[in-house]
Amino acid sequence: VMQQLWGKGMSGPGDEAYIIKLVKPFGLDPAFTVIDVGAGLGGATRLISEKFDIWITGLESDREIAGAGMELSTMAGLAKRAPIHYFDMDRYEFRENSTDCVFSKESLYLVEDKARLLKEIINMIKPRGQLLFTDYVVAPNANEKAVANWAEGETKVPNPWTMRDYEVLLTEARLDIRIKEDITDQLYGIITDS
Repeated sequence: VMQQLWGKGMSGPGDEAYIIKLVKPFGLDPAFTVIDVGAGLGGATRLISEKFDIWITGLESDREIAGAGMELSTMAGLAKRAPIHYFDMDRYEFRENSTDCVFSKESLYLVEDKARLLKEIINMIKPRGQLLFTDYVVAPNANEKAVANWAEGETKVPNPWTMRDYEVLLTEARLDIRIKEDITDQLYGIITDS
């Protein structure tokens, strides 16, 4: 069903052009190590691997989806260059200074202890490394009842932050925030065009 909605190997909104545009600020080359946190079925992971000739690991918190994603990577001949592995977002610990770039697309809002995970991710990034993520956030003027109603209807309870929450944590971690952009309209367009 995910692939019927979003395209081959995709488990969320965003086509090839959208994914490539998102990761363009990385300036990817084959020397980089890259992690895709919340990879879903791994469509973006495989796309990034092929387009930039890099080795990238996709991490997915749903065991069944991770297994299906790994199967798709194997079928595409990318089992080693773009593997998809299961990981527990609320407990996983990354190896320090091990990765050049971390990419995450609309998956952090599901994490209960976001501060812990982000600190782990930041710790994993090499000095002068990069973190790029998109996420569903709560607008400053959001209707609390509407947000609560949305959360109740989801199969996995969302824990969205505000953009300000992310800014505070990233600034406290001494990260230089270079791009901060509201892409709601763009993503809404992708979703409604599907």
